[in-house]
Amino acid sequence: MSFVVSEETRPLLADVREGREDVDNHGATNSKQTEKRKPTPLPKVQIGILMLLHLAEPITSNCIFPFINQLVSELDITGGDEKKVGYYAGMIESIFFATEALFVFQWSRLSDHIGRKPVLLVGVGGLAISMVCFGLSKTFLSLVVSRSLVGMLNGNTGVMKSMMGELTDSTNIAQGFASIPVAWATGATIGPLIGGQLAKPHDRWPNLFSHPFWIKYPYFLPCGTAAAFSAILTRPVVTSIINYGVLALIEIGFIALMPLFFSTPIELGGLGLSPPTIGLILGSLGLLDGIFQALFFAKAVDVLGPKRTFQLGLSTFVPLYALFPVMSLYAKAHGVDNVIWGLVFVQMALIVVMDLSFGAIFIFITSSVPSNRSLGAVNGVAQFVASVMRAFGPAASTSLFATSLERNWLGGYAVYVFLIVAAFTLFFASTVLPLELWPRHEPQEESS
Repeated sequence: MSFVVSEETRPLLADVREGREDVDNHGATNSKQTEKRKPTPLPKVQIGILMLLHLAEPITSNCIFPFINQLVSELDITGGDEKKVGYYAGMIESIFFATEALFVFQWSRLSDHIGRKPVLLVGVGGLAISMVCFGLSKTFLSLVVSRSLVGMLNGNTGVMKSMMGELTDSTNIAQGFASIPVAWATGATIGPLIGGQLAKPHDRWPNLFSHPFWIKYPYFLPCGTAAAFSAILTRPVVTSIINYGVLALIEIGFIALMPLFFSTPIELGGLGLSPPTIGLILGSLGLLDGIFQALFFAKAVDVLGPKRTFQLGLSTFVPLYALFPVMSLYAKAHGVDNVIWGLVFVQMALIVVMDLSFGAIFIFITSSVPSNRSLGAVNGVAQFVASVMRAFGPAASTSLFATSLERNWLGGYAVYVFLIVAAFTLFFASTVLPLELWPRHEPQEESS
């Protein structure tokens, strides 16, 4: 059958043919464009940091495997029945993933509301603290609690996958997610090596690890090493919080010791002051401190910078504690006279200078936060650490005071030697702080 094309239909047919060619050419062009579209380059720095954080989980979860069975046997958890070692060891190994399963969803949801970085920060901090506790555990219950905390505080698994999705697009998402199992495999390799090689260091390197601590806690070194790995990504935050925690410990120790020293009879090493007099001294101190901070803190930071201001405050602890035995010895010889009151005033003046260090360390804690969205979490952790130290400090300093008197350590003055050594330790810890502030790098998605 043949068709005759009239002159009227010939232009219409030509238009149809041209339309088909346009469609074909357009489809071919789209296909070529799709084929030629190159993958978006991955943000290597951000993903590198993310994978470094991801290493912490397999390292902490796997480092105990080489020594957990021996640890269970040595703690006599099984009551001497070696057949039960596997039962208890398996419970300890499983509890990490069980508690992680219970809490990872909540951490992931929380990260949608407060941001990814605060949750990651809590996660790696939790891993570090929990592993230290595990290395110091001497009972089955403490092992279970420590291991539960490792999983409970580790919400990083889901959050990291969310961040990977945010850092990639359709052209490079496969490449990005391919790095996650690589990081896990690397951590799963490093973890057992740490656990196997560093367990019982006293037996392997007796000359280097000769302190009784390593005999009492033979598995602390691998746990501490795993904890240190978790803490090093967050070094500015950890360094700042450690300084704040030790400062709070030494300061509250002094605050608790001061009224005890004032009230203790002269013959026992104090000043024998009455409660009204002690109240007047402490009340005056509070008023003087508030006025001094308001007038001089900002000026001190402007002139000295935050680090030197912090260290200026720390340097007062040595004379602060040294004045206690000086006043005690003078009062035993001459009683409480104007010299004693002059020394009390000097001590009060030193205290208000010492208090400069608190404002300075708050500046370091704030500048250590990698993002404003992490600020609340970091300040919460810092305050938690300081509160724990302040709960421990008064009992520690006053107990040392009583023990020094009871056992006549250094004539009853050993407590001040201990606290002066602690002050020197804190000053040494402050040397790792930057001269000005920690550099802050706001993420691109938050600064835009």
